[in-house]
Amino acid sequence: MLPRIFCARLADVFFACVLGGFVFLSLLAGCGPDSSSLNKPGNKKRLIPQLTVLIVDDPTLGDAIKSEWRSRTEDEVIIREITWQEAAAAKRLPGDLIVYPAGQLGELAEAGLLAPISSRTLENDAFAMRDIYKLLRLHEMKWGDKVVGLPLGSPQLMLVYRLDIFARLQIKPPRTWAEYDALAARLAKREELGELAPPADATWRGTVEPLAPSYAGQMLLARSATYAAHKEQISPLLDISSLKALIDQPPYVRALKEMAATCGETKAKLPQFTPAQAYQELAQGRCAMAIAWPSSATATADKAVAGRAANLGFAELPGASETYDFGKKQWAARSAGESPHVPLLAVSGRMVSVTATSGEQEASENMATWLAGSEVAVQISPSSPDTTLFRVSQEPDAASWLGSIGDQGRGEYVAALRQTQERPQHSQGIRLPGRREYLSALDQAAVDALRGKKSPEEALAAAAAAWDKITARRGLDGQRIALERSLGLNNQ
Repeated sequence: MLPRIFCARLADVFFACVLGGFVFLSLLAGCGPDSSSLNKPGNKKRLIPQLTVLIVDDPTLGDAIKSEWRSRTEDEVIIREITWQEAAAAKRLPGDLIVYPAGQLGELAEAGLLAPISSRTLENDAFAMRDIYKLLRLHEMKWGDKVVGLPLGSPQLMLVYRLDIFARLQIKPPRTWAEYDALAARLAKREELGELAPPADATWRGTVEPLAPSYAGQMLLARSATYAAHKEQISPLLDISSLKALIDQPPYVRALKEMAATCGETKAKLPQFTPAQAYQELAQGRCAMAIAWPSSATATADKAVAGRAANLGFAELPGASETYDFGKKQWAARSAGESPHVPLLAVSGRMVSVTATSGEQEASENMATWLAGSEVAVQISPSSPDTTLFRVSQEPDAASWLGSIGDQGRGEYVAALRQTQERPQHSQGIRLPGRREYLSALDQAAVDALRGKKSPEEALAAAAAAWDKITARRGLDGQRIALERSLGLNNQ
């Protein structure tokens, strides 16, 4: 049945309007719709406007939305697949709603392509805004002080590990990156594993990290987030005044040096996995740990692999006991009560927004809230490998997103995700216009250093120079405003 915010049958629409009920069909159609815009062929009146939903680079998610809409309304919605290049180049989006990668919210918002979500929706008890995880609710959905996107789930990079190996060695998930690096080196030695060791001719690594294009740079940002999150530093990636890139500063150099050391002998043949592929490497028994996330959308039908996936545990990414003071240009120890964990936001994920030029603003907003509601999202969101649960009320249904995971692993995943979303410090990552350009330059720097082509210092100096050129090309004034809005400092 439809979620409470939208629950009504076609026959109940007029009655619901009279009572002032906040129901699905009445909200989409409005009370007393204009028949000229709501007619089907053959003069059959439509109670729901036919909306067009633009789907950016995620066809399976578009199919799921179309199927769910049809099954619940017995009506049609137009799904149009577009590429990010088409969306980024558009002066006017040819649809009523757009579903897109969460990290691209800023670029679309700065281009004036998205409509803010009304307070009517955000304050409505049926939408349950506070049910959405905290960092999503307070940061990823916002641009400046306005909510312009509703979530369909943003997975966090997590530490995933073999429960059996950790139990045999009597070890716990590492709390710091230093502990993680030492453990990765230990777990790479087959003799440490006893009867759990793979065959001598099988591929084996202590850990696997996502180093595919668009993820290598973000892996660097995720590792360096804890080093760069000094309480006096508002903008750790770009100088807030000059917009000069800071990516060549000590927090990032340290993180890249650590990543290079962890790669060890794999430099010549650097494996370039996405987070979902890194997870599959672990599930297939080729490593002891991975920085990754699970997805039922990419789960294999192999029963042996599914069995191993039921033996996986989850924890937050490691942190660090010290942080870098950019002003004093020195490292400082964290206080005793300060958490070492600093999550990176908008690594992946999907958002849905109403387009600024939709001719059906109210109906479009109500469809967006329907998609992002607790019940319907469980049916559509797991079809994409770039989503996860995003509401507290969805936690009992976590398996829909996670696939073949044992009870312990499922509980650890939910606990780690919730804990990550409650952290007082976080890294915004890059959400500016030109996000893909910035990340591509950072990918190149990371891969060059990890393959030994450049030192971490040389690679990041090249990345910083590339960032400065991207910023200049995009326009200093415009990028400064965008940076302030991404940080919640500019609300105009």
